[in-house]
Amino acid sequence: MSRRAGWAARLPSARWLPSSLRSPSPRFQFYLRAIRDGGILAGLIFAGYLFIVLAPRARTVGLDAYAYWSLDLNDLYGRSQGAVLGPGAFRYSPPVAAAFAPFGSLPFTNFLLLYESILVGTIIWLGHPRPRWILAILAFPPVAVELYYGNVHLLLAAAVVLGFRHPWTWALVLLTKITPGVGLVWFIVRREWHALGVALGATIAVTLISLVLAPDLWREWLETLLGNRTVQTTNSLPIPLIVRLPLAALLVAWGARSDRPWTVGVGATMALPVLWIHGLAMLASLGPFLFWRKSEPKTSSRHSHDSLSGARVLGSRCMSLERWWTWSHISYVVRRRTRDKGLPNTHSSSP
Repeated sequence: MSRRAGWAARLPSARWLPSSLRSPSPRFQFYLRAIRDGGILAGLIFAGYLFIVLAPRARTVGLDAYAYWSLDLNDLYGRSQGAVLGPGAFRYSPPVAAAFAPFGSLPFTNFLLLYESILVGTIIWLGHPRPRWILAILAFPPVAVELYYGNVHLLLAAAVVLGFRHPWTWALVLLTKITPGVGLVWFIVRREWHALGVALGATIAVTLISLVLAPDLWREWLETLLGNRTVQTTNSLPIPLIVRLPLAALLVAWGARSDRPWTVGVGATMALPVLWIHGLAMLASLGPFLFWRKSEPKTSSRHSHDSLSGARVLGSRCMSLERWWTWSHISYVVRRRTRDKGLPNTHSSSP
């Protein structure tokens, strides 16, 4: 393909673009590149301002990550009762607490550096092998805010991408934010029952192990969810979940029918329980769907989807989900004790 065809025509999913973008004129290509590069530069400047100028004054870097580090297994949801915002408020299911509990023995600074390194590594993986796409993800303002607070949205984006090759990664989505699991509509519409069974089976297996080891924590978690369902939030997009969730399901169903896997990432983002600005960082999942080239044979499903060979390689190196959660639960059952940790001088955000 000639260079004059432009970057848009080389996209593996370019059929969703208008014809004028699939074969743009050289002048139009120049304008597109200028807009793209200018946007990336502006986003990187914003990220620099966030961490270099604002962070020393606001002192809220890692606020969400602090909730994952400071959790108290003897009073796991005490700080979350009646509060959606607040430092140290943990609102995810008990298995997620089990995964984070072992890291509580680290100094918070060390934990934050480790966790931020994982998030940056996730960005690099999502953008690989295109350096410009990695920069574009870093320059996306919600991603910069996500790195600032240290939430889990980037990890969920990776789980959505991996879920096409390794459906068990949907357990991470279902056990944290829950409602982005609307992405499973993809498997239902396409009748990929094996993949759906793996996703739900992994989630159920982790849940059953956790119920056996810590049934009280599940009761407390459900009470917290029900108690906080009417709590007002700030700094979030004002579109209620009851409106966004069915629209997300329809989008994913349409994508499944028309073979557009990027709709799963967008639908999962739309279905977040509370749509914080940094929740839009989940849109980083679009990178693999739009830019990874097809390098593997079609799967056994009746439809083919865009290449996710990178997801397969990364997923194959991950340890068994059941083994990970089992050892995590054993760890936090042994470590059930109250830790006295001071809160940082912060405002509030959204674990």
